[in-house]
Amino acid sequence: MLEAWHRAEIQGNESFADFEARVTSVFQEAQAPGRRVLCITSGGVIGMVMRSLLRLDPTRMAHVLLPIWNSSIHRVQVMEHGTVLSGFNAIPHMEREDRAHARTHF
Repeated sequence: MLEAWHRAEIQGNESFADFEARVTSVFQEAQAPGRRVLCITSGGVIGMVMRSLLRLDPTRMAHVLLPIWNSSIHRVQVMEHGTVLSGFNAIPHMEREDRAHARTHF
């Protein structure tokens, strides 16, 4: 599905290119040195950020998206030599066994 959306073979409310441009624009703004940013968002936005950071093609982006837990924590660190992924898909608030029922992917 992501590959077809990427190739513009399927359309939604927004093209893949437009969504990617919108997410990339906000992500670039958030990367300003010296800023701390908290972003609460959806898996699609997280996937686009991962695509940018890790230079993923649509298939690999889908592989990153599928295991993302709802309410998971992802960290990006801006350094002098570039922006790096420093944490992905953490759910420390859900690791207790009595929270297992609340772990969901979508």
